[in-house]
Amino acid sequence: MRLAEIRDLSRDTILQVSLMPAEIEAGIPVSQRIAAIRSEQARIGEAWSALTARLRREEERSLAQRLAEARQRFWQEGLEPALAIAERRDGPALRTHLQERMLPLFAPANQLNLALAELHASRTAEAYAGSQADYGQRLWLVPAAGLGGLLLLGGLGLLGFAGQRSHLRQLETELVKIARGELKGHIHTPPAREFRPVVALLRAMRARIAYAEQERAELDRRAGQERTAAVREMADKVEDATRTAVDEVAQRTEAMAAQAAEVAGMAERLGGNAAAAAESAGRALDNTQAVAAATEQLSASIREIAGQTAHATAVVARAVEGGRAAESTIATLAQAAGQVHEVVRLIGDVAERTNLLALNATIEAARAGEAGKGFAVVASEVKQLAAQTARATEDISRQLSGIQSATEAAVRAVSGMGQAIDEISGTAGAIAAAVEQQGAATQEIARNVAGNGEEVRAMAGRIEAVASDAAAAGIRAVRMRDGSGEVDRGVRGMRQDLLQMVRTSMAEADRRMEPRYPVSEPCLIEANGQRLEGSLVNISAHGALAGGIAALPAGTRGTLHLPRRKVQIACEVREAGLRGLHLRFDEQAITDAYRRAFEALTETAYPQPRDRAA
Repeated sequence: MRLAEIRDLSRDTILQVSLMPAEIEAGIPVSQRIAAIRSEQARIGEAWSALTARLRREEERSLAQRLAEARQRFWQEGLEPALAIAERRDGPALRTHLQERMLPLFAPANQLNLALAELHASRTAEAYAGSQADYGQRLWLVPAAGLGGLLLLGGLGLLGFAGQRSHLRQLETELVKIARGELKGHIHTPPAREFRPVVALLRAMRARIAYAEQERAELDRRAGQERTAAVREMADKVEDATRTAVDEVAQRTEAMAAQAAEVAGMAERLGGNAAAAAESAGRALDNTQAVAAATEQLSASIREIAGQTAHATAVVARAVEGGRAAESTIATLAQAAGQVHEVVRLIGDVAERTNLLALNATIEAARAGEAGKGFAVVASEVKQLAAQTARATEDISRQLSGIQSATEAAVRAVSGMGQAIDEISGTAGAIAAAVEQQGAATQEIARNVAGNGEEVRAMAGRIEAVASDAAAAGIRAVRMRDGSGEVDRGVRGMRQDLLQMVRTSMAEADRRMEPRYPVSEPCLIEANGQRLEGSLVNISAHGALAGGIAALPAGTRGTLHLPRRKVQIACEVREAGLRGLHLRFDEQAITDAYRRAFEALTETAYPQPRDRAA
């Protein structure tokens, strides 16, 4: 009984430790379980002390010593570190320690416990058999009181002894059955009263052992249920957390893809604007270069006008000097001026032509392109007038005697001509100054135009660089958008893989306790006032995966139709995955018609592996 108690307490300790990882990960306190385990170990120590105190045989002591060493190693290397890990609330480490250290250390200790129990049971049976033999021997040693007179009593004694031996053999058989674990069947009560207490004790012992086995089985069943519930609760929490995290990542990836698309559009528009600006800058550069060329030509014309104006000024100066000389000459010839009326008239014509020439010179000076030709004509006319003046002078010299009367008029005419020539000289000087200022302004304009051309050229280069960078940014944005789409698909695939891994990593966490069969069956789902057509990818007795159907929110209730089977069943959308809609059927809506359709669909199909089932 002590060995059975030790074995049961040890198994319960293993059960308590196996439940703690799930409770730790679920946030459930485990201090009570730790206290219960320590209490069980104390009881195991007491039971072990009581057991070893009653061991007498060397073989039992040797086996007990090996069991004590195995138990000590299990405590030091297995259970005590496990309790320390549990107190730190490290669920994964505790689960790993349980699988890799505790269970391998518990197995040999449990085997030694069973071996010691079998040895103890066999020794008990041997002791009982020895007692039976000793009893028989001592029974034959009773002194016979009178062989002759007591023959009848001796016969009765032999008969009673035979009955006792049969009863002892029956008790021995029952003890062997109990030692083997055969706890069923009826134990017969011997007629002799002496054996009835022994049989009652034997029945009580067997009942207690059977009750202990039933209690252990019930504890194992409850522990399994608690472990399954805890693991499923943990799997649900992991699944919810994984779904939430992956959905958040997917949403952020979608937002990043939208932003990348917007950036690509902005880069494309920026590239178009930069190209248009570059084209405008090119046209502006061409215009600036044309203006620079025209300004250079204008500067050359102004320089030519300035040269002609300077020449005209020199000519006018010489004319002024000639007029003064003529005035002096006429003054000396004042006495003969009376007869040179005709010469005076000719000189008047010269003065008029000179005035016209001055007017023409003014007009020609205002014309930038025709200045050279105009000044050439003026020079020719001046030469002709000079020649005519010389001939007139000769005539005057020949007619000196007749010009006395006209001298005063000639003097006045020459004086007027001198004043006019002075005015022409002043006007020519003003024109020269204006032309010089215009030349300086034109050169400044030319320099500014040239500088603007360089700036426009540099701006055009920068705009082309901006356009190139905008095009490169657009390409990178498009790649980022495409990469975001791939990341989104990868994240959703990872979500499905994580959920499948969580649900299929342990049998207790797998909701898909039923096999799923791959099928290809047209279907139709009615939900939210819509009729969505698709096809079944796989099916089980209580669920299915429908592909080719637009995503519906989780929790949506509807009806699944199988047109070819003429069957419909109420369902709920568990999840919208990459492969389709995961459906769970309403238990109350599963009919015989659906069961027949399910059998027909899966008659020739093989169940899918759990890691591929929807």
